Amino acid sequence: MDTWLGKIKSYHFQISVTSGKGAKVKRRSVYRKLYKEVEKAVRHIRNELKKHGSVKEAAHLPPSKRERLDKFWGSIENDMNDAEQVMAYSQERIIDEKDTDVEKIVSLSDGSAAFISKGGRETIVGYRPQVGRSGNGFVTVLHVPEGNAGDAPQLEPLVRKVIENTGIAPRCVSTDDGYSSKKGRDAVLEIDGIDIVSISGSKGRDLISEEDWENELYKEARRNRSAVESLIFVLKYSFRFGRLRRRGIEAVREELLEKAIVHNFSRIALMRRRKKILKAG
Repeated sequence: MDTWLGKIKSYHFQISVTSGKGAKVKRRSVYRKLYKEVEKAVRHIRNELKKHGSVKEAAHLPPSKRERLDKFWGSIENDMNDAEQVMAYSQERIIDEKDTDVEKIVSLSDGSAAFISKGGRETIVGYRPQVGRSGNGFVTVLHVPEGNAGDAPQLEPLVRKVIENTGIAPRCVSTDDGYSSKKGRDAVLEIDGIDIVSISGSKGRDLISEEDWENELYKEARRNRSAVESLIFVLKYSFRFGRLRRRGIEAVREELLEKAIVHNFSRIALMRRRKKILKAG
């Protein structure tokens, strides 16, 4: 298996770097070699599943372990099906040069993931969690939508979820340009207790008057945007928000929620230490 995977990785690299005159023909030749190695690997794993299937069924296990075994076994079978499907439409597209009208699999490791493209950055495969922050730095809402959902339609539901989670309506809501929508902004302003909805950036500026844009309260709201960006940075690099160990939308939601809760506990500890220092001073 190590040999096959090594060859697959090597062929993938060759395909990626081949360019210039005759590159299409050269890549097609490498693709054929790649398919052969993938077929060997998939065939071997399917044979192993078949060979050990009777042992698996006869194993005397507690219900919890049986459930886990069946789950993992099924995951392997599904992965092999996905690998064969990917290879089939790849062969049609590359070798037969046909337009493939199929639902493409974005990721073999996580079928719930989606292509994420935002702000001109490099397209990645993953999720787009929505996070809200309180004035004291706590995560007050976490929503992980399916697919590559746009930010703008989620502004009002997120704010309402903040209120549901905390029991408090924020006086000021500050977001980035991705949430720009007159409909969404007006809907948030209709919520009791909310006086200001500030959306940074050129799109957000177009939604309000010049007088409001230059108002000190709106300026303060835009300055406070850096605190939200700081929260995202901390979640990504201190709590591994950008690295997932689970797959599937429900498991991903659970993992990110756990990390957000740990962040909030950490924030509580930090605020208590600061309070003690102030009292001591």
